[in-house]
Amino acid sequence: MNKLNENARRKIRENWLAPQGSEMEAKMINSLLSREDLTQEEKGMLLRYRQSHDSSEMHNAGFWETAKKLKLGGPENYNVAMSRHEKLQSGSGDKGNTWLVAYCIANSGALTGQQIGEKLGMSLDGVKWHKQKISRIISEEYSNTIQSMADDGTITRWFLGL
Repeated sequence: MNKLNENARRKIRENWLAPQGSEMEAKMINSLLSREDLTQEEKGMLLRYRQSHDSSEMHNAGFWETAKKLKLGGPENYNVAMSRHEKLQSGSGDKGNTWLVAYCIANSGALTGQQIGEKLGMSLDGVKWHKQKISRIISEEYSNTIQSMADDGTITRWFLGL
Protein backbone atom coordinates (compact mmCIF):
# COMPACT_ATOMS: atom_id res chain seq x y z
CA MET A 1 0.00 0.00 0.00
CA ASN A 2 1.35 3.42 -0.94
CA LYS A 3 1.90 6.02 1.75
CA LEU A 4 -0.02 9.25 1.18
CA ASN A 5 2.19 12.22 0.43
CA GLU A 6 1.32 15.68 1.76
CA ASN A 7 -0.44 16.70 -1.46
CA ALA A 8 -2.68 13.60 -1.31
CA ARG A 9 -3.44 14.31 2.37
CA ARG A 10 -4.40 17.89 1.49
CA LYS A 11 -6.77 16.69 -1.23
CA ILE A 12 -8.43 14.24 1.15
CA ARG A 13 -8.88 17.00 3.74
CA GLU A 14 -10.51 19.25 1.13
CA ASN A 15 -12.62 16.62 -0.67
CA TRP A 16 -13.24 14.05 2.04
CA LEU A 17 -16.59 12.88 0.72
CA ALA A 18 -15.14 11.57 -2.56
CA PRO A 19 -11.79 12.12 -4.27
CA GLN A 20 -11.92 14.80 -6.97
CA GLY A 21 -12.38 13.28 -10.42
CA SER A 22 -12.87 9.77 -9.05
CA GLU A 23 -15.43 7.16 -10.03
CA MET A 24 -16.79 7.50 -6.49
CA GLU A 25 -17.38 11.21 -7.11
CA ALA A 26 -19.15 10.52 -10.43
CA LYS A 27 -21.44 8.00 -8.72
CA MET A 28 -22.12 10.47 -5.92
CA ILE A 29 -23.05 13.22 -8.40
CA ASN A 30 -25.40 10.88 -10.29
CA SER A 31 -26.96 9.72 -7.03
CA LEU A 32 -27.48 13.29 -5.88
CA LEU A 33 -29.01 14.27 -9.23
CA SER A 34 -31.60 11.50 -8.84
CA ARG A 35 -32.94 13.06 -5.64
CA GLU A 36 -36.35 14.66 -5.88
CA ASP A 37 -35.73 17.14 -3.06
CA LEU A 38 -33.03 19.11 -4.93
CA THR A 39 -33.59 22.79 -5.41
CA GLN A 40 -33.20 24.12 -8.95
CA GLU A 41 -30.01 25.88 -7.87
CA GLU A 42 -28.52 22.64 -6.46
CA LYS A 43 -29.51 20.62 -9.52
CA GLY A 44 -28.10 23.28 -11.85
CA MET A 45 -24.81 23.37 -9.98
CA LEU A 46 -24.47 19.58 -10.05
CA LEU A 47 -25.31 19.45 -13.77
CA ARG A 48 -22.80 22.22 -14.55
CA TYR A 49 -20.18 20.38 -12.55
CA ARG A 50 -20.83 17.08 -14.33
CA GLN A 51 -20.72 18.81 -17.72
CA SER A 52 -17.50 20.66 -16.85
CA HIS A 53 -15.63 17.34 -16.76
CA ASP A 54 -14.29 18.15 -13.31
CA SER A 55 -12.94 21.60 -14.05
CA SER A 56 -11.16 23.09 -11.09
CA GLU A 57 -13.25 26.26 -11.23
CA MET A 58 -16.38 24.19 -10.61
CA HIS A 59 -14.72 22.12 -7.92
CA ASN A 60 -14.90 24.68 -5.15
CA ALA A 61 -15.97 25.03 -1.55
CA GLY A 62 -19.56 25.91 -2.50
CA PHE A 63 -19.88 22.76 -4.58
CA TRP A 64 -18.51 20.58 -1.81
CA GLU A 65 -20.60 22.19 0.90
CA THR A 66 -23.77 21.55 -1.11
CA ALA A 67 -22.73 18.00 -2.07
CA LYS A 68 -21.87 17.12 1.52
CA LYS A 69 -25.16 18.51 2.84
CA LEU A 70 -27.11 16.52 0.28
CA LYS A 71 -25.12 13.31 0.68
CA LEU A 72 -25.25 13.40 4.47
CA GLY A 73 -29.03 13.79 4.48
CA GLY A 74 -29.41 17.52 4.90
CA PRO A 75 -28.08 20.58 6.67
CA GLU A 76 -28.60 19.13 10.16
CA ASN A 77 -26.38 16.08 9.59
CA TYR A 78 -23.86 18.22 7.70
CA ASN A 79 -23.63 20.70 10.58
CA VAL A 80 -23.22 17.86 13.10
CA ALA A 81 -20.48 16.26 10.96
CA MET A 82 -18.60 19.56 10.56
CA SER A 83 -18.83 20.19 14.31
CA ARG A 84 -17.44 16.74 14.98
CA HIS A 85 -14.63 17.22 12.46
CA GLU A 86 -13.60 20.35 14.36
CA LYS A 87 -13.24 18.23 17.51
CA LEU A 88 -10.70 16.09 15.63
CA GLN A 89 -8.55 19.03 14.55
CA SER A 90 -5.20 19.75 16.12
CA GLY A 91 -4.67 22.68 18.46
CA SER A 92 -3.62 24.79 15.47
CA GLY A 93 -6.93 24.08 13.71
CA ASP A 94 -5.44 21.68 11.15
CA LYS A 95 -7.05 18.42 10.13
CA GLY A 96 -4.16 16.33 11.40
CA ASN A 97 -3.57 12.63 11.88
CA THR A 98 -6.53 12.06 14.20
CA TRP A 99 -8.88 13.44 11.54
CA LEU A 100 -7.13 11.35 8.86
CA VAL A 101 -7.49 8.16 10.91
CA ALA A 102 -11.21 8.87 11.39
CA TYR A 103 -11.54 9.60 7.66
CA CYS A 104 -9.81 6.34 6.74
CA ILE A 105 -12.07 4.36 9.06
CA ALA A 106 -15.19 6.05 7.67
CA ASN A 107 -14.17 5.78 4.01
CA SER A 108 -11.82 2.82 3.83
CA GLY A 109 -14.02 -0.06 2.85
CA ALA A 110 -12.76 -2.02 5.88
CA LEU A 111 -9.03 -1.33 5.86
CA THR A 112 -7.27 -2.89 8.83
CA GLY A 113 -5.46 -0.73 11.37
CA GLN A 114 -2.19 -1.95 9.88
CA GLN A 115 -3.29 -0.88 6.37
CA ILE A 116 -4.42 2.54 7.64
CA GLY A 117 -1.05 2.93 9.34
CA GLU A 118 0.80 2.06 6.12
CA LYS A 119 -1.34 4.52 4.17
CA LEU A 120 -0.70 7.32 6.66
CA GLY A 121 2.93 6.44 7.41
CA MET A 122 2.41 5.54 11.05
CA SER A 123 2.66 2.42 13.14
CA LEU A 124 -0.29 0.26 14.17
CA ASP A 125 0.21 1.61 17.70
CA GLY A 126 -0.10 5.13 16.28
CA VAL A 127 -3.39 4.23 14.59
CA LYS A 128 -4.63 2.69 17.85
CA TRP A 129 -3.62 5.84 19.76
CA HIS A 130 -5.61 8.06 17.37
CA LYS A 131 -8.55 5.64 17.44
CA GLN A 132 -8.54 5.78 21.25
CA LYS A 133 -8.49 9.60 21.07
CA ILE A 134 -11.48 9.50 18.69
CA SER A 135 -13.24 7.11 21.08
CA ARG A 136 -12.71 9.53 24.00
CA ILE A 137 -14.16 12.40 21.95
CA ILE A 138 -17.19 10.29 20.99
CA SER A 139 -17.64 9.14 24.58
CA GLU A 140 -17.57 12.74 25.85
CA GLU A 141 -20.25 13.66 23.32
CA TYR A 142 -22.40 10.75 24.51
CA SER A 143 -21.98 11.58 28.22
CA ASN A 144 -19.22 9.00 28.73
CA THR A 145 -21.42 6.02 27.87
CA ILE A 146 -18.75 4.33 25.72
CA GLN A 147 -16.47 2.47 28.10
CA SER A 148 -13.93 1.03 25.64
CA MET A 149 -12.58 1.80 22.19
CA ALA A 150 -15.37 2.61 19.72
CA ASP A 151 -15.81 0.16 16.89
CA ASP A 152 -15.32 1.23 13.27
CA GLY A 153 -19.08 1.44 12.63
CA THR A 154 -19.56 3.84 15.54
CA ILE A 155 -16.65 5.99 14.37
CA THR A 156 -18.02 6.02 10.81
CA ARG A 157 -21.53 7.09 11.86
CA TRP A 158 -20.11 9.72 14.21
CA PHE A 159 -17.73 11.09 11.54
CA LEU A 160 -20.59 11.38 9.03
CA GLY A 161 -22.86 13.19 11.49
CA LEU A 162 -25.36 10.36 11.76
